[in-house]
Amino acid sequence: MSISSEFSMEKPWIGERARISPEDPAIFHGGETVSFRQLHDRSLMRAEQLKLLGVEAGDIIASLLENGLSAVELFHVAQLSGVALLPLNIRLTATEIAFQLDEIRPKVLLVEGERLVSLTSAVCRTLTDPPILVTDPLEYRAVPLPVTTEGSVTELPWTILYTSGTTGRPKGVVLTSRHFGSSALAGLSHLGSKKNDRWLACVPLFHIAGLSILTKSVLSGAGVVLHSRFDTEDVSAALDTQHITLLSLVPTMLHRLVKVRLAAGKRAVPSLRAVLIGGASCSEELRRQSLDLGFPVLRTYGLTETCSQVATEPLTETLTDSSSLPKPLRGVELKIVNNRGESRAAWEEGEILVRGGMVMNHYFNRVAESEKALQDGWLHTGDIGFLDDHGGLCLLSRRNDLIVSGGENVYPAEVEACLIRHPAVEEVCVTGEDDEEFGQCVVAWVAPRDLQGVSEEGLRQHCRKSLAGYKVPRRIITLKRLPRNALGKILRQHLSLYRL
Repeated sequence: MSISSEFSMEKPWIGERARISPEDPAIFHGGETVSFRQLHDRSLMRAEQLKLLGVEAGDIIASLLENGLSAVELFHVAQLSGVALLPLNIRLTATEIAFQLDEIRPKVLLVEGERLVSLTSAVCRTLTDPPILVTDPLEYRAVPLPVTTEGSVTELPWTILYTSGTTGRPKGVVLTSRHFGSSALAGLSHLGSKKNDRWLACVPLFHIAGLSILTKSVLSGAGVVLHSRFDTEDVSAALDTQHITLLSLVPTMLHRLVKVRLAAGKRAVPSLRAVLIGGASCSEELRRQSLDLGFPVLRTYGLTETCSQVATEPLTETLTDSSSLPKPLRGVELKIVNNRGESRAAWEEGEILVRGGMVMNHYFNRVAESEKALQDGWLHTGDIGFLDDHGGLCLLSRRNDLIVSGGENVYPAEVEACLIRHPAVEEVCVTGEDDEEFGQCVVAWVAPRDLQGVSEEGLRQHCRKSLAGYKVPRRIITLKRLPRNALGKILRQHLSLYRL
């Protein structure tokens, strides 16, 4: 189903979709199917209950919820009521929760689950100005009354999403309906929209990847098959039984899904027309293995600051071009600059800059950091990459991950790609370590498939076959597993806890 010309993006979107296609399925979750009309009505009830708690337009509300109907409803409630939603990561520590609540100071915090209620109750007791703590789900007792947002919703803050914090303090990214709209329309323009599209959402709804699925679905009228979390067997079964057409994953999830399908002797299902891969670098080996199984994998590049993806591989009938690179989506401009801000030519590496309607306006209460990130209309991502002759983007590394050893640049992704090809290596992350002689040296953190089948010297010899000497890890540290966040991204900043 395509976006109807009747759809007004200046009004709350769930109301518009419920008016245009009320009986179409919006959410499939836990054996329940909720239509767009039902989702709209449930969201209205929640909005009224929040009003009874004193929540007004312009306030901020926070949530600590697992993937479920409550999280979907609260997302729509925020736009209906003209409030901003801070969806907290359910894997945060008490210290991290306290930091975000203390900075944002929401009026209400909705929590679900005994463990999370206990955690946040303790956190709120440490705050000088704690929010009203409400155990979710709210009971649907209120009568749905007309809830309207005065004027256009376009520029009103809709969410505040914290960056992962891999580079310094986490920052709250303020995103409006305009940002979500620009991003969703750009994504739908790239993917197209088919009748009876179904998007499997197994990424968290406290992350931009999950929220972008909700916005695309309400604009296009697609149904969302919502999973509480990523479970390889459950996702594989859903592909076989629920007519899934679209799927968003990070490389770790894709790796596990491919492994399960291979073990079961199953290929991808014919209904699946695109699998968006983002959040981390997807190796060419994993991409090729996925394509061989029939998974239409599209590597993407995006950030929380850009409200999800800004560049994606072309969608073709047969994905066989191993040299394909993500291309800027509609309305997105990409530029590569050197450290003096001068534009680089094709194939010349530098910092990636992004401009477009989906780029944030600012970080929450971070004036200096906002001004540094946003200059002359361009977002300075801090990422390093280059554009090819056709405008395709190759991401090399995060700027703060760049290792400079003896005056030579070492990109962790290149060393990681080499090490992961070793048959004994299951996971790897490469970082830099301060060195008196060379400035930095290369350190590899490895989770082996078999502890008996790997040695430091054996891995170094493997690296020397394809890497220059200064890129070969000085130290190789073996761990049972590497620390990851809720999306499966390796937490580089946590690796320092294991330093010997």
